[in-house]
Amino acid sequence: MDFRKRMQYSINVAPYACITGIVYMIVIFIIIEILDKTPQGRSILDFILKPFFSIVQIFAILSIIIAIMIANEKMSPKK
Repeated sequence: MDFRKRMQYSINVAPYACITGIVYMIVIFIIIEILDKTPQGRSILDFILKPFFSIVQIFAILSIIIAIMIANEKMSPKK
């Protein structure tokens, strides 16, 4: 796969990557809110899910940033 094809593929995938990142963050926020209401949920949150969710949120933010960068590349006029 040469560079041009790869760029075309990433431009096609960019909107989905952005949507996926936003959905990840919303789902993580909802799960944390639900688990935070119960005492058992709070202990589960502290030990297992907080580190995992922070990693997933970093990936979500990165996918949004990459999608925005690719969209800018797509919108900029060709030289």
